[in-house]
Amino acid sequence: DPSNIVLTGYFDSSPLSGNGFNGAWGAWPYLPSGNILVSDIEEGLFVLGVDYVRAAKLEGTVTEFGSGNLLNGVQIEVVGSGINEVTNLFGEYGTGTAIAATYDVSFQKGGYISQTITGVILTNGQTEILDVELVADVAFTLSGMVTESGTGTPIEGATLIFENEFFTKQLTTDSNGNYTDNEFFGGDYDVTVGAWGYVGECSTVATSFSTTLPNFELEIGYEDNFVLDLGWAVSGSASAGTWERGVPVGTTFNGQFSNPGSDAVSTCGEQAYVTGNGGGNAGSDDVDDGVTALVSPIMDLTTYVNPTIQFDYWFFNAGGNGDTPNDSFVVKVDNGSDTTTLGTLALSNSQWTTFSIALTGQVTITSTMQLIVEVSDDIPGHLVEGGLDNFLITNSTDIHSDINDNSISLFPNPAIETVNILVETPVETGSVQLYDISGKAIISSQSLSEGLNVISTPKASGIYLCEILVNGHLQIERLVIYY
Repeated sequence: DPSNIVLTGYFDSSPLSGNGFNGAWGAWPYLPSGNILVSDIEEGLFVLGVDYVRAAKLEGTVTEFGSGNLLNGVQIEVVGSGINEVTNLFGEYGTGTAIAATYDVSFQKGGYISQTITGVILTNGQTEILDVELVADVAFTLSGMVTESGTGTPIEGATLIFENEFFTKQLTTDSNGNYTDNEFFGGDYDVTVGAWGYVGECSTVATSFSTTLPNFELEIGYEDNFVLDLGWAVSGSASAGTWERGVPVGTTFNGQFSNPGSDAVSTCGEQAYVTGNGGGNAGSDDVDDGVTALVSPIMDLTTYVNPTIQFDYWFFNAGGNGDTPNDSFVVKVDNGSDTTTLGTLALSNSQWTTFSIALTGQVTITSTMQLIVEVSDDIPGHLVEGGLDNFLITNSTDIHSDINDNSISLFPNPAIETVNILVETPVETGSVQLYDISGKAIISSQSLSEGLNVISTPKASGIYLCEILVNGHLQIERLVIYY
């Protein structure tokens, strides 16, 4: 039955994995002997004897209870078998396995009550027909507020995303900080809440028609892990590979990632800003023929004693026609009247790296500050990729480290209840202090000694600065706490 093809066996003639090899170019499965001939251009000729196993198939149609409407997109799982299937436009599905047994089969679709059929017998060489009716769930109105932590002031224009495997709901608060959705279905949702000028929040909540969600409170501050669109702007002259926000799609060149395959470590989501995200070959959607600039919304930093910009960045530069790559990742800040270059990052590094710099002494601090990140493809052309993630403004006295001998390490990161600090040098004086992104001390200073030190962490998810002071030398680490 070509409409329901089931894998019952396979043979891999190559010891390699992934792409980048040639492998088998031909197979002859219809010899009178029953053997199969496989011609592998690298490994040679294979003669395979086959003991064919007939598939145990499962087919059926899923409809809505009462109306009989055909339901497409129903997720079907044969529990414990690793088999997952989805109904087509006509509510039909077909699947199967080589292993005959008795299974439980579950059916799920957003807006409907899930159903599990137990004791379904699948037999080799036979097709079991299993038609199912799903009962429509009842939608309800979901509402709540987003306010400023400490003052209770409503936050207008805050964005909320409620997301699970069936639904993605994006809501925006009104002038009173209220959000409402009049057709919401119950279930567990990952919720991300944010607004520019506030520290975002992410959590998992269980919802139902009888659930009252707590109000979301956001602390004042500038932080963006790019799960939400908070208003960054893209400009420039590049003909391709311009900045875009999304889940990074990795590309490779000579065994290295050129475009990142994931975002940097964070407490929320998987998104980042990257220069082109079309996948394919390394040169398919990288920066070409000019500059692409990413510009933050305006920030009022006049209340900060010593504002510090920090973010994770990605920069890859290679290829070309044998000449040395000459492209760059440039960090600038604009205060409304002057634009200042904070750094030019020209070293290609196929990994996420943290960049941070204090603004005091670099530029006049104003109420109209903007970060500008430029990635350029200069003449002659090369492969160029950039990325930006985990942007934040801190209010610290110094964010630079003067320890460069790798004698101090912090792990795991992200951490939950405790974090380990390994000091591999004799300690005369040592201490550690944790700060939130506003620069406020969160946990009292704790002493450090040579060897492994176990440090308690804050009981709230977020990004913190870990200030490690050993023998008068300072090291700052960004620590992610995730509960």
